[in-house]
Amino acid sequence: MDYNLKYMSYFLSPASAYISTGNSSTTNLAVGNSYTFTGTAEQTNHPDVMVTLFADQVTAISLQFSHDGTNWDSTISKIGAPSLNEFTTSVKGKRYFRVVVTTASLTTTVFRLQTQFGLFRQGNLSLNTVAGLDSDALVVRPSDFNLEVARSLRASTIAVNKFGRAPSGVQTTATDIWSRADATPTQQIWIAPTQARVHAIVSTAVTDVAGSTGATSVTVYGLTSWTTAETSETVTLNGTTPVNTANSYVIIHRLVANASATTTAPGVNLGTISATAATDGTVTAIISIAQGQTQMAIYGVPSIQTFYLKRFFASINDSTAASRVDVELRVNSNPDTQRLAFRNVRDVQLSNQGSSALSINLDIPVKVAGPCIIKVQGIASSADLDCSAGFDGYLVTN
Repeated sequence: MDYNLKYMSYFLSPASAYISTGNSSTTNLAVGNSYTFTGTAEQTNHPDVMVTLFADQVTAISLQFSHDGTNWDSTISKIGAPSLNEFTTSVKGKRYFRVVVTTASLTTTVFRLQTQFGLFRQGNLSLNTVAGLDSDALVVRPSDFNLEVARSLRASTIAVNKFGRAPSGVQTTATDIWSRADATPTQQIWIAPTQARVHAIVSTAVTDVAGSTGATSVTVYGLTSWTTAETSETVTLNGTTPVNTANSYVIIHRLVANASATTTAPGVNLGTISATAATDGTVTAIISIAQGQTQMAIYGVPSIQTFYLKRFFASINDSTAASRVDVELRVNSNPDTQRLAFRNVRDVQLSNQGSSALSINLDIPVKVAGPCIIKVQGIASSADLDCSAGFDGYLVTN
């Protein structure tokens, strides 16, 4: 052990820790302080530093170290989740220290920052506490990362499971895997709205209405811009009469039909429920009869998040004749400026006389930065091939 650190550790007990007033604050971040708190350069003989922060906005936290109090050559950066007690410790030695906290021009109404100097052990993350990707603590519970993400116990990380089906609808030309790619074919290629649009939600069945036997409402999931996270709303159905969404969406990537006490339909919705963009007149999403939710292998990611692909899967649902399909995972990396160009990032070939179902698990996830649209597309050896496909991964806030 370094002699100086051993010397300090011997004479410093936890009781000798003290609060650094120059690096602690309860003043909210706002336009008047440029949404930034900058602590005072301070040098002590304490070996460690502990910083805790509770704020109601996402914050960027920088623990900065200097040998001379002027040049801040070493920085530890982390993201502070809103309404979560952020905690971190670090070895300081006799270096100067200060903490800097800022927001992306967001005003806080709660801001409690405290810095202590002393001798500290590694922190523990207790049971049922949300763990951030940069949590400076040992997780003291049985930990399965996938399960914890699904249980919302990992901050800034969301599990995404997308699946779609082209019901007897993959053609010999490019066909997106979603419910409108059928044998007609009604619509082979899915088209995003030209800009954020209000959508009309309507069913083909008069019984998809409150108080009747079908679906009573639909929950809409999508992005209102390419710079904001997913939002949702619930629209009360009125049968074959369209009802507009409250929000305008650049993409809707999921609809879920909701039942009530009067619903008797086993699949919830008795008609085909669609979301049609105002002005454009294009259908962004549909729920096929008796499916209860969309089957579209299409997903939008905003610029503030990144998608990490973990699994890509596809299957052929046709055994009547020798057939095959080339299935591709495609990405549009600039949906804010164009809607049609998608690059191929993964592909597989399936045959109903060989591998009619295939799942590819990726030990090293494929990183897809937002803004982007991710979709699955197929090209069949013969028309009207029934195909299902989808992908799984993590959506992580930058």
